[in-house]
Amino acid sequence: MDKVENFPLMLIVQSLSEWPIHLTLSPSNQQIYGTTSGIAKNYYHLADSQIYMGPNMNFTYISISDDKLFPCSSFDQKLIEQNHTQISLSFYVIIYTEDTENFDIDMVTKLSVQAMKNLLLYYNIIPFSFYTVAMEIIKPLDDKHTDGFSMEHLNSCTINVKYGTIINKNSTDNQIKQFQYNIAHHIQHAWLPKRLFSIFYYPFTFELTPVIDTIWFNEGFGQYIAMDAMANALPLNESYEYRQYLIENRFEYYFNLAPLFIKQMPLPYLSMIASSLFSIDVRTTINLNSRGALMAKDMDELIQLKTQKQ
Repeated sequence: MDKVENFPLMLIVQSLSEWPIHLTLSPSNQQIYGTTSGIAKNYYHLADSQIYMGPNMNFTYISISDDKLFPCSSFDQKLIEQNHTQISLSFYVIIYTEDTENFDIDMVTKLSVQAMKNLLLYYNIIPFSFYTVAMEIIKPLDDKHTDGFSMEHLNSCTINVKYGTIINKNSTDNQIKQFQYNIAHHIQHAWLPKRLFSIFYYPFTFELTPVIDTIWFNEGFGQYIAMDAMANALPLNESYEYRQYLIENRFEYYFNLAPLFIKQMPLPYLSMIASSLFSIDVRTTINLNSRGALMAKDMDELIQLKTQKQ
């Protein structure tokens, strides 16, 4: 990759003529079959993109604009004009599931759309014109083949849902809350750290694992922002309950899971260790994420106090 990683590339995807294809490099508002293509500005852009294709793939396209973010009233229109940039986003939800009994595709699509809307309102800036949430639920071959790991990208996120997860009309409020938060968390990463990043995160080094001393910021602050954006969209009493639930059942819970020697490690040092153990020893990762989120919480609360919530 030396000396050529910044060249533009064209990606051509060919499949069976009856297979739908969704390419996050250049998504289409209509379902495409058989062949499609896209241009990446460099190798990182290409490697970060996603390709989804195959039978039984559910495709939903939604246009998100100002009139869909706000109810139509004179007050809301004035609010848009004074405080919000114009928003226009092509939003896609791609779902493949081998568990249609427990997984309500329409419900999950609505949860994804609302998570994106909440983040657009929170940031008031949209650094991309299209975005894809892609989910898959695959029945594992055996107990050794489990999943549930999600990943963020520049213009998409991949949500691998553990087989047997119940997201339908029978789900509890907490199940829905946790599931939707995970979507919001990974959508949020399209801002931080995919576009607002700390040193060593980017430019990406393809030949070696980068040593990053700020994972606590990239992940922790990002996860706190996702919670804040989701909470801000709720009525005041529900907003407080939402915050407390995630603080106690996610950030504080995972922080307390770590052994004492990890809790006592300085954040930069632990982050450098976790750089090469991100999914191998999750004790390092989840402690960084939780401590970063709790730091963001303390800072946010202090700022709100000093500024009378301004």
